[in-house]
Amino acid sequence: MLKKSLIAIALLAIVLPAFAVDPTVLDQKFHKPWPGKIVKTYNWQDVQTINVVMDVGYWIEIKYTGDIKIAQDATLGDPFFSYSGCINNVQVKSNFAATIKGTVVTSPEAMALGIGDGDGKAVWAATINGASSYDVVGGLATVNICVTGVKVRIGLLPQADNYRIAILTISVIPTEYKSSITETF
Repeated sequence: MLKKSLIAIALLAIVLPAFAVDPTVLDQKFHKPWPGKIVKTYNWQDVQTINVVMDVGYWIEIKYTGDIKIAQDATLGDPFFSYSGCINNVQVKSNFAATIKGTVVTSPEAMALGIGDGDGKAVWAATINGASSYDVVGGLATVNICVTGVKVRIGLLPQADNYRIAILTISVIPTEYKSSITETF
């Protein structure tokens, strides 16, 4: 019995200090601030990159307002049959170095009335910044586009305002190819 009593006293000596805690120390045994709800978050991880590519073609935009209005021009020859006019400050935007030029032909309406082109009939020409062609380096350029016509027989035309007598076509080629020889197979 003595053995049992000694074991019980030894057991109490081990257990009692756990129950005899100072209340000021008790507050430090709990987490402050209380953690509340535990939330697990998952972050996205980059594992692969893939290139996105495209074939970028040639792009050019020519911005202008209105038509080219021609008037008599005695510096070209006979003032009754010589005409010229310009459209100024034309914006040219491109993503490549381009060469632009203009070609002028008599309009179908005027052609039907006998104005015609060449061989004693109307002869048209276009200039861009005073030359037959102009190199746009790429990016943005401002140009003046002019048209001249000689041997224009206006006596064959009806009296009308803003009568379409000719059509200007702007052509473009990458500057690196402007001196190339065209081969057709």
